[in-house]
Amino acid sequence: MPRRLFRPASRRNPFLSAVRRLVAILLAVITLWCGPLLPAMGHEGDDHRGPPASAVIPALPRLAAQSELYELVAVLEGDHLTIYLDRFEDNAPVSGANITVSIDGAPVTAEATGNETYVVASKLFGGRTSVELVFDIRSPLGDDLLIGRLALPQVALTPERASTTWYERLSAALRHGAQDHLTLLILSLLVGAGLGIALRGRRRSARLALMLPTVLIAATALGGMAKAQSKGPNGGDVVVMEGHPIEFVSKDKEIIFYILDEDGKTPVQTTGLQGRAVVQDAGKTTTVTLAPAEPNKFVGQLQAPLGAKARVVFSAKVAGHNLQARFVAN
Repeated sequence: MPRRLFRPASRRNPFLSAVRRLVAILLAVITLWCGPLLPAMGHEGDDHRGPPASAVIPALPRLAAQSELYELVAVLEGDHLTIYLDRFEDNAPVSGANITVSIDGAPVTAEATGNETYVVASKLFGGRTSVELVFDIRSPLGDDLLIGRLALPQVALTPERASTTWYERLSAALRHGAQDHLTLLILSLLVGAGLGIALRGRRRSARLALMLPTVLIAATALGGMAKAQSKGPNGGDVVVMEGHPIEFVSKDKEIIFYILDEDGKTPVQTTGLQGRAVVQDAGKTTTVTLAPAEPNKFVGQLQAPLGAKARVVFSAKVAGHNLQARFVAN
C-alpha cells in the first residue's frame, strides 16, 4: 500500500491522479455544502423548551414547517397538538403570537401556555389517517402562513404499510430523497465509502468505473438544488412536492397554479381534480376554491390583486398524492 501511494511520480498514471483529485474536490464541495444544512436539521429539532422525554418518543406524530420568519414544530399527543414556534434567524421562542390552525379546513384557535408554546385541542385529530394543517400566524414580528400534513398514529398500523416490501420502501426513500437533497448527498457519500471498502482489493480500473456513478449522483443532487430555485415555464415560482413541480402565477385578480410533469415544463391534466388555496394578505386570511381550467391549470378568483409579500398556500390531491406548497407573492 505505501509503495502505491508514494511511488515515483514518473510511474503514476496522470489520468488516475486527475480523477482522484476531481473526486476529492467534489466530496469536499459536498461536505461544505452540507455543513450549513446539518445545523439547520438540529435547529429544527433543537428546542430547549421542548416537551419532556415521554413526549418526544418517535411514535408521536410530528410536523415541521419553516419560512423566512419562523420555524414551527407541532407534536400531537392524543387530541392535543403542541406547537413550538421560533424565530428562524436565531431559534428564539416566539411568545405573544395569535395562531389559528385549520384542520382539514376547520379553523381552531391555539391557546398560549406558560412555557412559550401553543396548544390546540380537537377531536378532528382522530378517525383518519392524516390531516392537513394550515397555521395562520399573527405576531408583531410579522404575519405568516405555513402548511403541512400530519400523519396520524393509525397510519403506521395499516395493513398496507405493514405489507410494504423492503425494495418498495427503498424506492420511496430514493424518490423523496430527490426533494431532501441532504439525504441524497449523504447517501452518495455512504455509497462511495462502501464501494471503496468493498473494492479495496480489486484493480484500480474497476474501482474507478464504479466510483464515477457516485460522483454523478452527487453532481445531480447539487444541480437539483440550483434547479429548484429557477422560475417555471409560465414565469412563476416553483416548489417541488412529491415529485410534482408546482408553479404559482398571480395575474390581476386571479391566482393560477400549474402542476407540472417530471420534466418541469409540461402541466399535468387538471380535469376532475379539486384544489384550494389559503391567502394571507393585508391583515386578512381567506380561503379560495380552485377550479380546473384550460389549458390544464387551477384558477382561483380574488376580490383584489395580491399585495407584495402576500402569503399563499396551495393544496390539492393529484395521482394519489396530497400536495401542499407555500408561496410568497412578488
